[in-house]
Amino acid sequence: MQKRKVVFAAAVVCAAIIAGTGLYKFNQPRENFAGVAAAYRLSAAELFTAYSMNGSRTDSLYLGQVLEISGTVNEVVKTDSSENISLATGNPAGNINCGLFTGKKGQPPPPPLKGAHITVKGKCTGFLEDVNLVDAIIISN
Repeated sequence: MQKRKVVFAAAVVCAAIIAGTGLYKFNQPRENFAGVAAAYRLSAAELFTAYSMNGSRTDSLYLGQVLEISGTVNEVVKTDSSENISLATGNPAGNINCGLFTGKKGQPPPPPLKGAHITVKGKCTGFLEDVNLVDAIIISN
């Protein structure tokens, strides 16, 4: 009986530690790459072509890196909690999806218009049908 209580108490403590760590990570502030120098500067077409040709090699170069990507806005999708910009690559098979940084307080700048040529900076999270950047900011509009 005593052994069961110890095992149960250990399980409760472990569950509390896991839940606390998850809650801390979930509420951690997002990164802003405004003051971070980009590791690479590419066009949307160059980045998509690199991933299309050899995804694992391209991941070894760009995955987790801050990239500066320039291209033409294909689509802007705005929801209550996020704003995403899709940059055309010249290839109908995919685009560059940029999840914009939303951590700032106040009124965000107006989204770019479809067809505008912009440059964004964000962290590359890899390729899944489209190349994805997170916490992106618009550098030039």
